[in-house]
Amino acid sequence: MMGLLLRGLAKELKPYTKDDRRRDFQKQQWRRRVDAQMKAARSGQPPAVSSHKFNVICPKCRAALISPLGDNIKCPQCGFRMRVYQTTPSPALRAPSPSDSTASELERLAKLRKSGGLTDEEFAAAKAKVLGT
Repeated sequence: MMGLLLRGLAKELKPYTKDDRRRDFQKQQWRRRVDAQMKAARSGQPPAVSSHKFNVICPKCRAALISPLGDNIKCPQCGFRMRVYQTTPSPALRAPSPSDSTASELERLAKLRKSGGLTDEEFAAAKAKVLGT
């Protein structure tokens, strides 16, 4: 009798597969996000989870995607998994500061004056306009 019960039980049990592990991991991640949101809502702080989406280019197939921040983001075209994180823009991509544009404008005016495109009076007027005086 005992052997029959064990045989019947063994048929009903399934091995723990890779898909099961993935599903359990996704459930854990979801639960952590919900817990963090609930904790933040109770404390009055904004949630730590970002709902912003960013333009991303896949490094493998160069496809353009819109993705949230995070690890293990999958490219829909080639399946490449990547990490998406926010960085500060490099100095070359930043908007020019007012002092940079003022200096470059003064240099341009000086070149025009030196080449004869501007008279001394026109140069003085343009220089005062650029400097705001």
